[in-house]
Amino acid sequence: MDTILVAVLGCLILGVLPSVEGMPSTNSITGVPQSAPPGLVKDRKGAENYLMYYNHMPNTGADLPNALRSFQRMANIPETGEFDDATIEMMNTDRCGVMDNMGITTKERKNRAKRYDAVIRWPENEITWRVNSFTPDLGQNEITTIMRRALDVWRVADIRFRQVTDPTDPTVDFNIEFFTGEHGDGGAFDGRGRVLAHAYFPNGSPVPSIAGDAHFDDDEPFTMETELGINLFQVAAHEFGHSLGLGHSGIEDALMAPFYHGFERNFQLHSDDIAGIQYLYGANTGRPDVTMRPYTPPPAPGNPVCPGADIDAVVSINDGRTFILEGSQIWQILPNGVAPGFPKQISEIFSGLPDDVDAGFYYEIYAGRTYFFYESGSMVYQYFDTTFEGSATVSAKWPGLPDNIDAAFVWSGNGRPYFTKDDQYYRWNPYQNQIDNGYPRPLAVWGLNAGGNSVPRLNAAFQWNFNRRTYFFFEDQYVRFNDATFATDVASPSYPRRTPDWWFGCDSQAYYSGAMSTFIPSLILMALSAFLTFCV
Repeated sequence: MDTILVAVLGCLILGVLPSVEGMPSTNSITGVPQSAPPGLVKDRKGAENYLMYYNHMPNTGADLPNALRSFQRMANIPETGEFDDATIEMMNTDRCGVMDNMGITTKERKNRAKRYDAVIRWPENEITWRVNSFTPDLGQNEITTIMRRALDVWRVADIRFRQVTDPTDPTVDFNIEFFTGEHGDGGAFDGRGRVLAHAYFPNGSPVPSIAGDAHFDDDEPFTMETELGINLFQVAAHEFGHSLGLGHSGIEDALMAPFYHGFERNFQLHSDDIAGIQYLYGANTGRPDVTMRPYTPPPAPGNPVCPGADIDAVVSINDGRTFILEGSQIWQILPNGVAPGFPKQISEIFSGLPDDVDAGFYYEIYAGRTYFFYESGSMVYQYFDTTFEGSATVSAKWPGLPDNIDAAFVWSGNGRPYFTKDDQYYRWNPYQNQIDNGYPRPLAVWGLNAGGNSVPRLNAAFQWNFNRRTYFFFEDQYVRFNDATFATDVASPSYPRRTPDWWFGCDSQAYYSGAMSTFIPSLILMALSAFLTFCV
């Protein structure tokens, strides 16, 4: 606690904290009250306890009507200043355990259009995280996947997240834990209902502490992709907003509003949340999340780095790695080029997977599984990371989907899987386990073109986690698609671009002449790495 207070004072002196909004007087810069939660509010005494606990009222006997109006403004209910039914209902609504009004008062909030609460930021833009404990409500792999998805929500800002698996590493920024009742941080949980979770603001210093940690009340029935229970993804995404330095928003539909409103099937980050996180960290310009790696020597003769003209599939897996498959070979792709030691035989990475796959894609909602389509598209193989979990016919696993698909990908616009075949595409509904009505539709809807002509069919497609763009591959070319604008990105050189050149560093002239193992000298490859980091 003292570390955090000292760090915040240092940040104020150094100008790290945003100064536009000002810092009102609060009980603790951590944001988590150091006392037991107020419990069910039934009377005025309970209301006073609630208002003091959540930072709307400094002490007993203070101006209660003004404190009630402060809460009512935050809760988006009529500002009567009275202890009325609407106020009682909102005080007993499930919510986050972090205090309100941490970086801006509700009076200031009322007088401006943007009502995000920017409190403090981390000094660096790369954040590390680790899940230290789990709830029995969901599988451990599912929980880890949910946490990764919840962090990715905030990548609209210039933030990079790196998972740490070493349980002894003391320098992790976000420690993620599930607790019940009193759990050693002074901010006890209150059983099922009301307080769902809490998280700690950054401390403005790299000194390890409780800053950034997120705690979840394990008495809550956490669920995923259902209206039953408490949706862990939405709660986690909210708490990570605090871990990154945002306070509660006074906009009802914002993710950073303090109250839990139930499962949102088509979740989208509110513009107020985006404005707040970008105020702290700047906007994500689309550049990948890692820096340029050093030049590595070319592979041994007979192990060509360049692919043929038509790649078969591009997939990611749950641990974050991305692979390109063609024929019997596989390449791991980094934001700065091919990983050292590749290509390899597909069987070296995905044991049990045949050569010459037709398509593949990774789906976080299905517990972080990766799927490959094979044997003229009639079979699908399921993997968790690189572990084979079984196979089934396409008709059994994906009812309504035709055999012989060309490509598969998940579009970030709605989180749905899409499948293409010839000049048509299909959209999968994971909640009804079927192809959506009205499909297939013409692939031309996506506006993909090569030299002014519509792309007749795709070889592969995928969404890259490093910059949240969707990539479409056809013949030996690709285009980068901006999901936000639903259009091919505008860049120089323009799209489409040659896949061997931009993804593998192959020399165009040598490639066209048939040389399959042409390698770029160190200086040129470093320049290519910079291209990949900022431009691909």
